[in-house]
Amino acid sequence: MARLQTYSASTLHEIFELQAGKTPDRVALISETAEMSYGELEKAANALGHVLRDRGVALGSLVGLNLQHSNGLVVAVLGILKAGAACVPLDPEYPANRIRYLIEHAGIEVIISQKELQYHLPDVSADIIWFDRDVPEGTVSDKPAVEITGDDLACVFYTSGSTGNPKGVVQTHRDCIDGQMGAEPKFELDESDRVLLKSTISTSGLFCDIFWPLARGAKIVVVRPGGHRDAAYLVDLIARERITLIHAVPSLLRMLLQEPDLERCKDLRHIVCAGEPLHIDLQERALEAFDARLSVIYGSTEVPSASFRWCGPGELPGRINLGKPLGEKRFYVLNENMQEVPEGTTGELFISGPGVARGYLNGPDMTAERFVPDPYSGRGGRMYRTGDSVRVFSPGMIELLGRIDHQVKIRGFRVEPSEIEAVLARHESVQQIVVVPRETDGGPKKITAFVVAIGSRVSALELRRYLAAELPDYMIPANFVFLDSLPLMSNGKLDHRSLQSGSFEPARTAELLAPPANPTEVFLARIWKHALGLERIGMDENLYDLGGDSITALMIVNRIRATTGLSIPVDVLLRSQTVRALSRALDDLPE
Repeated sequence: MARLQTYSASTLHEIFELQAGKTPDRVALISETAEMSYGELEKAANALGHVLRDRGVALGSLVGLNLQHSNGLVVAVLGILKAGAACVPLDPEYPANRIRYLIEHAGIEVIISQKELQYHLPDVSADIIWFDRDVPEGTVSDKPAVEITGDDLACVFYTSGSTGNPKGVVQTHRDCIDGQMGAEPKFELDESDRVLLKSTISTSGLFCDIFWPLARGAKIVVVRPGGHRDAAYLVDLIARERITLIHAVPSLLRMLLQEPDLERCKDLRHIVCAGEPLHIDLQERALEAFDARLSVIYGSTEVPSASFRWCGPGELPGRINLGKPLGEKRFYVLNENMQEVPEGTTGELFISGPGVARGYLNGPDMTAERFVPDPYSGRGGRMYRTGDSVRVFSPGMIELLGRIDHQVKIRGFRVEPSEIEAVLARHESVQQIVVVPRETDGGPKKITAFVVAIGSRVSALELRRYLAAELPDYMIPANFVFLDSLPLMSNGKLDHRSLQSGSFEPARTAELLAPPANPTEVFLARIWKHALGLERIGMDENLYDLGGDSITALMIVNRIRATTGLSIPVDVLLRSQTVRALSRALDDLPE
């Protein structure tokens, strides 16, 4: 049985510092270019902490984090916390307009970035610390002199917001220890473990990838920039670096299972799924393919690691079991009148107890709406209303049924359709817009935008490019459907159900629907049609305009690799986004 132990430290960086004091010479970080010991990591983080303090960062400051995956990313997180500040991730893959909004909304005055990203940062008034230039190469033994407690801020992770703009979830050190660190004792990590750091910096999984191993003297193996999208690279890295634990959203797990030679991952002990529901078919395939324990953590940015369960064979098909609450968290299934519902009845899930975030940055109304008083524990406090529709199907076991709103998870990221609608509504040629998550055959949900345009002056390609300047790629709809009017029910309200389940033809451009011209194009078109779920593919149609994304690109590359034996880099498809262009690129590959 896993040890259920608490941490003697009250802050995240103190958890690391205690371990660094015990094992200063043990390797802490491994990347493609360098290794760092616990002692070296401690001194490098101290040095950055002093630089931050010298730049005016004080207790409670919000510091922007704009770095690619590297050892420096871990140094930066620790350095920010040691300076008494809180991390606000600014994902380098975000469009400039979104980064600008996050900086302005959070009131960020200092940003840590790297020179190669300087063109990705918009013109801002914030003071930028270039990690690869402004942080002294020499290390510092003494940490910054600042008194930090568990109730001080540790991070603000922004997520999609139902009001039309992203919202920042505020978490203290105590929230993170009870939240992100809540499931860590289940895995009994020790100094022999190697954990893959692959989470994007915009998700709270980043802190799990960093602090789980650092709390136990284990090693962090950092994926190269962009490597989290390349299943073949990840499998090779897991095998080569003898990785013992990985976090994987189910959509990525599905991609890993398509890779050959999974038996090379013989050191893998734990696969931790979170971010999306893990359906039983994928769960059984993973248990069969890997000689590792599979577990599911349910939670959200507001309550990371809320519940936990080990996965095993023979579970009931069609049911998504959330598992049991972690630690001292409490689950309530309530009806519209905030009353507990009997077993077998559907209600909304509310979560209270340690690990519930403080609320939303600069959003008192949103905070009051989602974080409500807890009348059931007898201890006061608050509970978070998740928006998840659930049912208690046996004592202590809760089944996830779906959402009571239109929120959806795409590749593990929360997406509020209303935020996409708010951006599209600003386009001069859009009269009405509704964005709806729709089921796909045997795959995850995808987003469809239903557009009533002003005249015929706008195309799906134009709208896609318009959104790309404002939103991350996972929030761009897979399909655009142009309608003369939106369907209404007899009471005049929008008929969401018909949009979710009806048959609609996505917008296609006739001049791009050229047929295959050679055997390679015939071969590639067959793979594209299977990956995209389409009956017809034009040789000049863009993969992303057809509803593809980075996961689709991985599926296509993996199928080509498996069929031809060619070693194809994923970035070939990023550069050659039509069947015709990809056919030419394959012909140009070296023998």
